Amino acid sequence: MAHSTGLLFRAAVAILLMVLFFSLALTASAGLVYGAYELGAFTLEHARGRGLVLLLLVAGAMGFGGLVILWSIVPRIDRFTPPGPELTAKEQPVLFQEIHRIAEMTGQQPPTHVYLVPDVNAFVTERGGWMGLGSQRVMGLGLGLVNILGVSELRAVIAHEFGHFHGGDTKLGPWIYKTRGAIIRTVQNLYAAGEASAEVGTVAFVLKAVGKPFEWFAKGYLRITQAISRAQEYSADGVAVRTQGAAALVEGLKKTHRGGLAFSAFVDSELGPLLENKRHAPLGEGFRRFLGAPSVAERLGQLEKEELSEGKQDPYDTHPPLRERIRHAESLDAPWVAQDMRPAVELLADVPQLEAKLYSEWTQGATLTPIDWAESASVFVPDWRAALLDAQRGLAHGTTPLTLPTETPALRELAAKVTGQDTDHVPEDTLQQWATGLYLRVLSAVLVDHGFTPSNNPGEAIAFTRGELRIEPSSLVRSYLRGELGREAWSASWQEAGLADAPLTPADVQQRRAG
Repeated sequence: MAHSTGLLFRAAVAILLMVLFFSLALTASAGLVYGAYELGAFTLEHARGRGLVLLLLVAGAMGFGGLVILWSIVPRIDRFTPPGPELTAKEQPVLFQEIHRIAEMTGQQPPTHVYLVPDVNAFVTERGGWMGLGSQRVMGLGLGLVNILGVSELRAVIAHEFGHFHGGDTKLGPWIYKTRGAIIRTVQNLYAAGEASAEVGTVAFVLKAVGKPFEWFAKGYLRITQAISRAQEYSADGVAVRTQGAAALVEGLKKTHRGGLAFSAFVDSELGPLLENKRHAPLGEGFRRFLGAPSVAERLGQLEKEELSEGKQDPYDTHPPLRERIRHAESLDAPWVAQDMRPAVELLADVPQLEAKLYSEWTQGATLTPIDWAESASVFVPDWRAALLDAQRGLAHGTTPLTLPTETPALRELAAKVTGQDTDHVPEDTLQQWATGLYLRVLSAVLVDHGFTPSNNPGEAIAFTRGELRIEPSSLVRSYLRGELGREAWSASWQEAGLADAPLTPADVQQRRAG
């Protein structure tokens, strides 16, 4: 009974807001167009001189604003684009057994389509039909998510998604999203029209004045509908707790939070450079190693601790804060459920093939060469050598790793020569960051040219080895330029590597290669 009441209330609020908005928009549009006509007719009959021009501008702006509103609220066709490769029961029988079992536990029909997505997330929606009627159920499962959760935690996440079906959220969603889209288009189009007519102050003023009520309505609509979204999350969490237990959901929420914070950094720093160079390495393995890197794990632990102790609710958030969701889950009556500690990725068959499909869609079908993460650092070698050539435009003859400039005036002069830009007003910290990046790439090129092999573990700095020698230029360069590493220690590191006198400038390089 409570479930039905809650659903009816949310549906009633969403429909009421939709009716209010479209009533406001249609009334405003009709009023502005009619007002423009009446004002124009009055002006042509009674006004003269500058007053005539001013009133005609106002009338034109009113009519144009009315048409902008009308155009903005016209429904747009929302075509569904598959978010990733589709998974089938034939190819993934174990995963689909789990999905169907959880669907039965939650009293729901399983989704018609299940997609693998490049994310640390899961979602459900409905496609086809009209405003949620006559549509098909769709589920998305993130490959990043599957790689960091245990089986019980993934079950809880899937149960949570079925909770959205159970709560009617996916039926309600189209009403909210269509209305939200129309509101946002109205505000944006009126603002853009005002900006485009900025040189005609009267027109811009009228259009911006017309847009103000819609801005106020948009803020109120977002606050109310986002509050509905947060209530839906709590309700879906309740379904997960009642079917899978609180422990699995809580741990799944924590891991999903950490993984979500880290995934974009992993893609940008580790995976992206490989894809740009037409290479790919195992995504799941790389992401797990990235999360396990000491510096990454420490930072994520700090962020999680802050979120659990200080996380605050923003009125425009779609999800409650992590600590509030955990508190809510732990407050519910939950059955005891034995925990399946197996990695959730074991539910997937032929993971390399799935990753290949995902990469293909991610890169629009580009041909990629598979490599191991241990050799992924090799893709940076061309960039390092290009940086060395750039640096040679500004480095003095005879420069070696021990004589690289470190003082601000010298760095400013070097940057001006290398970039060809005026650097007199560049902030000192910005200049130091630029020099750090340049020196790191230059010295990496020198190490490779002297027989060192680069290797990296996702989330950690690239290390160079040659026999028993090992050097990490990243920490050395940063510490040296910050003044945290003395010149003596800097020199000792490069002398140990046998590169204290390694030539960096063109003539020196040519002489060494000729020798």
